[in-house]
Amino acid sequence: MRGRIIPVLVVLAIALVARAGADNPSVDTGAPTYRIGPGDMLRVIVWGETGLDLSLRVRPDGFVSFPMVDDVRATGLTPSQLGAVLERKLSAFLRHPDVTVIVEEINSIRIHVLGEVNAQGSYRFDHRPTLLEALAMAGGPTPVARGRVLVIRHGPVGHKRFELDLNRILSARKSSALDPRLEPGDIIVVR
Repeated sequence: MRGRIIPVLVVLAIALVARAGADNPSVDTGAPTYRIGPGDMLRVIVWGETGLDLSLRVRPDGFVSFPMVDDVRATGLTPSQLGAVLERKLSAFLRHPDVTVIVEEINSIRIHVLGEVNAQGSYRFDHRPTLLEALAMAGGPTPVARGRVLVIRHGPVGHKRFELDLNRILSARKSSALDPRLEPGDIIVVR
């Protein structure tokens, strides 16, 4: 009997640890986590409160307006983090609110492509694109482009600039290893 109980306990312990990791947002699963940005369309559902089932667009200032709690910062949060913030604020008015936030439309990932490309402009993506994806959207480099790319990235304390060799990226056997993933708002200047 004892010989059968120990394997069962081991399996249960593994299952509990795996389940705890799934419920704990601080555990890194390796999967990218989407962060809400300005312009995104969100669906907020407060279970059991049909009047609080709303679609909201994140304003340019990063906030959403929600009944009873006014303005709530959404930019930079994951959908589950925003749901937790709304639950905490709504708990002053509702008993044990259960909030789900769903991203219906991703509108906040824009990359700006300038310089020696066939179609300069601001391009919207539903994922964080690579440099080559952004250049493809802009119709690729013009014949006079020298193969130098400047990436300007705005951050909380200013901006960073880095230069890349497009010819090196294109000639690499595995260009994906050299093709950087861009951040929302990046400015690409092809020279």
